[in-house]
Amino acid sequence: MSKTDAAAAAPVAQQPNGNQPAQVKPASGPSATDVAWTYSMGLSVMGATAPLIHPLNVIAAGAAKTQQTTPKAAAAVYAGLGGNPPHAMGNFWSGLTGHLSKELVRSWGRIGGVIYVEPAFKERFSPALAPHMLACVMATYEVLFANPADVWKSYRSTGLPTRPNDLFKGSLGNFGRQYMMWFVWSKSIAPINTLEKDGLGIDPNSKTGVALRSVLQSASCTIFTYPTELILRTVQVRSADYPVKPLGESLKFAAKCVTNPALAAEGAYASVVRDLVRTNGIRGLGLGMTAKFVGNTILLGGANFLPMFTAYVRGKQ
Repeated sequence: MSKTDAAAAAPVAQQPNGNQPAQVKPASGPSATDVAWTYSMGLSVMGATAPLIHPLNVIAAGAAKTQQTTPKAAAAVYAGLGGNPPHAMGNFWSGLTGHLSKELVRSWGRIGGVIYVEPAFKERFSPALAPHMLACVMATYEVLFANPADVWKSYRSTGLPTRPNDLFKGSLGNFGRQYMMWFVWSKSIAPINTLEKDGLGIDPNSKTGVALRSVLQSASCTIFTYPTELILRTVQVRSADYPVKPLGESLKFAAKCVTNPALAAEGAYASVVRDLVRTNGIRGLGLGMTAKFVGNTILLGGANFLPMFTAYVRGKQ
């Protein structure tokens, strides 16, 4: 079709005087004001929920470091907050600073991913491909920008010294975890909305529907991604026991594993899995999962309620 034919076929609207038809302008993207409001509200929600999520992350990191269940890790962490490392109060607040730094970096990507990228990819790609594209793009962002702050937070909250060479430690594992998190989150939206609407008679866009979706998404994401996160955290906070190669060497090692899968058993991640299962059985892959589930519920609740919260605040202006 030529440009002239395309223009002739475009939808038209009648002018009030009925004489001259006018071209209907295509819908434009979000305005700068909309983007500014979305990010300002998103960062506000992140700041408000950080004091709730950080203690839960400390417990999960403690579970990885001490190989204990959530209740025992919580008791070990908070019984020693006023005493000596690795759970001194100074480390706790340093970890909170690291958490805020990490979430500040991560939120720029997550807010854009949730509000703009995910809907755009659903329009541009097939239903089967869109979740994979979203997961790939957002996991890459996480590794490049959020992983250093994430490692720093984990080290500081457990009293470990932070070294520049360690900031990209566990990047491959973090990519896999974030890929799965975004993929499960995206794929779970439609079935959960259908369950709420057809099975439970709940409007998915109501406050109850959004809250229930946040809980169900948190459960799905935590079940599928937490074992990977536990392995990653263990590698980070127990680097002396499970040394990880620098990023460049890790990529070369991963490439060798493609042609020789048996080599994967020699890696740090495989060693962590063997030790967790040997010591605690299959339940060892879920140490600290309860704390992470609660934290993910708060995190996803903030993301899912963000459009509603933003609309409410703007309506009050």
